[in-house]
Amino acid sequence: MHHFAQAGFIIAGILMLAFGIAHEWTWRKRKSGRKQKGKVVGSIKELSDCTEYFHPEIEFESMGSTYKFTSKYGEPYKPIEVGTEVDVLVPSNPYDAEHYTTGNRMLFTGVSIIFGIIFVLVGAAIKS
Repeated sequence: MHHFAQAGFIIAGILMLAFGIAHEWTWRKRKSGRKQKGKVVGSIKELSDCTEYFHPEIEFESMGSTYKFTSKYGEPYKPIEVGTEVDVLVPSNPYDAEHYTTGNRMLFTGVSIIFGIIFVLVGAAIKS
């Protein structure tokens, strides 16, 4: 029975580490673009685990054109107010822009990596 627990913790830890590293890699790819201002023009409501998340719809200008996107990152409980100015990361392809907050990065990258390390260490510490 201990072997299953040990393997489960280690596998879960490796998956969390992989997710955190993959998120950081995509974040750094986006961050290679420029940071500029955009404006919230609406939001899309999504229900996840009995919690409402509001993904801001953001409009920004780049290279003489106006672009609009819906952020992959939602705010719980209430949307960002329409008209609010926010930071946007704009890579070489403006269609890949994303809402920039340090919370988005730390939540998905930092927490995944920390818990991944903890799970791997716990799995390694379980006696066979």
